[in-house]
Amino acid sequence: MRETKEQGLPVLAIDLGGTKIRTAIISNKGQIIAKEDCPTLADEGVESVTGRILASIARLLSLRNLDPFQLHSISIAAAGAIDFEQGLITSSPNLPGWHNVPLRDIVSSKYKVNTLLINDASAAVLGEHRFGAGRGVSNLILLTVGTGIGGGIIIDGKLYCGTSGSAGEIGHMTIDVSGTRCNCGNTGCLETLASGSAMAREAIRRIKQGERSSLTEIVEGEIENITAEKVSVAAQGGDSLALEVI
Repeated sequence: MRETKEQGLPVLAIDLGGTKIRTAIISNKGQIIAKEDCPTLADEGVESVTGRILASIARLLSLRNLDPFQLHSISIAAAGAIDFEQGLITSSPNLPGWHNVPLRDIVSSKYKVNTLLINDASAAVLGEHRFGAGRGVSNLILLTVGTGIGGGIIIDGKLYCGTSGSAGEIGHMTIDVSGTRCNCGNTGCLETLASGSAMAREAIRRIKQGERSSLTEIVEGEIENITAEKVSVAAQGGDSLALEVI
C-alpha cells in the first residue's frame, strides 16, 4: 500500500541551466501543477546558485501548501557532465566553478526527500519518450539548444548514458579548429557556433559592425540585451539579419 501511495505523489523537478533555474511540481500523470523561474546568475559561484535552488524549492512548496514528505521525490536536471551514481555535477562549462559538486546530497540533506540528479538533455529525452513526441518509439535522439547544446539518446526503450554519463553531449565537438575558445576549454565547439548564446553573440557582433536590424528597436538600443529569444522574435517578423543568424 505504501508503494502505491508513493507512486501517486507529485515530483518536484528542477532544471538547472546556465541562464535560468526552473522549478516545478509535477503530478504522476506528467501535468505541471506549479512552476517558477529565477535567474541562475552562475558567475556568483556554487554556493550562491545552490542557495537559489533551495530557496526556489521552498517557495514552490509554500505556494502549494506542501510539506516535503508529501513529495514522491525531487529530481534535478543539470547542464554538464553528471555522475548519476554519486549524484555529482562533475563539470559544467556554463556553470563556472562547478567541479564534483554533490548537488543531489545538498538538496536531499536539506529536504529529507529521495533526490535524483541527471543530465538535462537526458532528462528531456526521457520526458519526450514518456509523455511527448517520442511516445511509442523505441529509438530516439533529442537535441537541446539553449545556453549550450546537448543531446539525449534512447536505445531499445532505455536511456543510453555511455560509460561516463555524457553520451549525446554533442555540444563540445570541435567544428571549427580555428574558432573561439569555449567555456569548456576546447576550441571551436559546436556550442560556440550554434547555441542560443552563440546566436545572441553573432547578432550583437553584426549590429556593432553597423548592420541594420529591428533587434535594435526591440531592445531599445541596449544592444547587449539581445538574446536568442529576441533574435527569434525578430526573425518571425521577417528581420533579415535575425533570419541569417538563425
